[in-house]
Amino acid sequence: MACLGKVLGELSVKIAVTDRGALPPDIADIEHKVFDAARKDLAQLLAGVLGALGRFTPYGAPDGYRKVTTATWFGHVTYNCAYYGPDPSRESRQVRRRRERKIAEGKVCRRNKNGTFPRKGGAPCAYPLQQALKTCDGMTPTLSDAVQRVGVITGSFAEGSKVEPAVFIAAVAAMKTAGSTT
Repeated sequence: MACLGKVLGELSVKIAVTDRGALPPDIADIEHKVFDAARKDLAQLLAGVLGALGRFTPYGAPDGYRKVTTATWFGHVTYNCAYYGPDPSRESRQVRRRRERKIAEGKVCRRNKNGTFPRKGGAPCAYPLQQALKTCDGMTPTLSDAVQRVGVITGSFAEGSKVEPAVFIAAVAAMKTAGSTT
């Protein structure tokens, strides 16, 4: 909670230098400062949790650990995640021979990114943690839902991109507590 501690430290300095019984100057934006600091601290906390979960290897030894960035409710979070590469030994004979022919012809033979080819250890995808989190387009389901709601509220994603994060969260929270399914 380093960011929140910094904001609270700055506030205590302002209180110490003001006259006794008077409010410190520039206190009007304290809510925004605390919100931003708490969001940054929670993003760091979430990155630590996801980094620990990313170390799990449900499909045996991975090909390594790669940095993955996911857009979350608290902002972009980067963490290490187990990576399972393609397993050529599990491809069918026809697929292997077609690949060998293309390579012999001098054609570049790359696999499609996140394709449906077999992966080492029988993993269903390159990053099983991403699949378990149900990320879509690099976003968690919570953020995806919120982005859709703001798009509905503002009328377009261009207008929604200009919305302050605090307003964004307040609007989504209000819609959820009101029971809106939009």
